Order: sequence, then C-alpha cells, then structure tokens
Amino acid sequence: MLFSLLAASALAKLDPQAEADLRCMAVFAVAASQNEEPDAGSIGAIMYYLGRLEGRTVDFNFQTYLLQLLNSSKYTVEVAQADAERCGKEMSDKASQLEVVGRMMQGGSESGGH
Repeated sequence: MLFSLLAASALAKLDPQAEADLRCMAVFAVAASQNEEPDAGSIGAIMYYLGRLEGRTVDFNFQTYLLQLLNSSKYTVEVAQADAERCGKEMSDKASQLEVVGRMMQGGSESGGH
C-alpha cells in the first residue's frame, strides 16, 4: 500500500511530456522483456525515450519511475494498449523522418541533397 502511494506521488511530480515519454519507455521495455532476445527496435525505442527523459531532467532516476509506473494500479492493460498505439505511431513518424534524411544523404529526390 505504501509503495502504491509513493508511486502515485512520484509520478504526479512528472510534467505531462515526461510522463508520456516514460509511458512509451514502459511499453517498449515490456515488449523487450517478452522475448528471450530483445529486438533492436524495442531497445532503440527505449534508448530514444530515455534520452528524451534524461535530456529534460538532470539526474532523472528512470529505474524508480519506470518501476513505479509498471507497478501502479492505474497502469492497466487498456492504458498500456493505448500507450502502445501512441508510442508506436511516434516511432513510425520518427522512422519516416530518418528515411527522408537517408535519401537526402544519398542524393535522393528530397531537397537539400548533395
């Protein structure tokens, strides 16, 4: 019971964008833990969101926040599924942006190529 109260208290201190990033990190951490050998996409996504969190908050203790989120009674299957959809779209959008940059670097049809 005390852990749940502490978890809710700590999560309440996060700004909305940090909490959204933490939730995405949780989605990909859970996905990575489902396989004996985590896929590179999940690991990359975890690192992406960790970088966003640590870049926003000096000395961000992601382990504590991540465990608190995953153990929270408010983090239901429905919430996790909604987060997975949102976070998956975010990663897909970033991948598309990187593909454009890759084409530009190869002198493709995008403006700004060498």
